[in-house]
Amino acid sequence: MVHAFHLGTIIRTMFASFFTFDAGFGEGALSVFSDADLALGEIAQSAYPEGPWSLESHAVQPTARLLQLYDDQLKTAPRSELMAAHQRAQRNFKASVRDRLSIGELMQRSRRRARDSSQMDTLSHR
Repeated sequence: MVHAFHLGTIIRTMFASFFTFDAGFGEGALSVFSDADLALGEIAQSAYPEGPWSLESHAVQPTARLLQLYDDQLKTAPRSELMAAHQRAQRNFKASVRDRLSIGELMQRSRRRARDSSQMDTLSHR
């Protein structure tokens, strides 16, 4: 069973990993974040705040992919980048509800998405 505190820790890790990924650290696809966000969001919506929560079977694989990416980032990203990513995640969580960005909104604004798209365009025009 996972309690609210631990689910929150996983969700915060998802945001910190996203910001680290967006800064250029970690290999993989943006779908790692959208898949984890969807699975964790479903759990958060269906759980009771003070009761036990379970990482349901459909959420295990997306969460494992996210945590594997984050583990790789911890091994390769400079400490300053990891700290900056955590600070960006913290600022996002502390923002007003109106200004807070979801993973989906962050993905739409991703520098890495834009860079990956332009690389794909370049390859397709060769």
